[in-house]
Amino acid sequence: MKQRLITLILELDKINSLCWQADEQTIVGWAESEGYPIDGRITEDGKLIMDQVHEMYDTESLAKYAYSMIWDALCFSQENNVPIVLDF
Repeated sequence: MKQRLITLILELDKINSLCWQADEQTIVGWAESEGYPIDGRITEDGKLIMDQVHEMYDTESLAKYAYSMIWDALCFSQENNVPIVLDF
């Protein structure tokens, strides 16, 4: 498992160096600032009402969000010595 984790770290570092050169704080922040646009609201009875339906998305924003999620999983895996399980 350690070798796979090291390989993932190297791959993520390479992607970051080629695309963004972002520091760890920035990467962690992408989980909150990037991804699908949120143009909806939740009513008092718990229903989601979308104010706008999107047909186009910002691919780089989605990539940063996904990168941040994988980065978070990697950090958790290292700190807790557990495997990363992706469930799609």
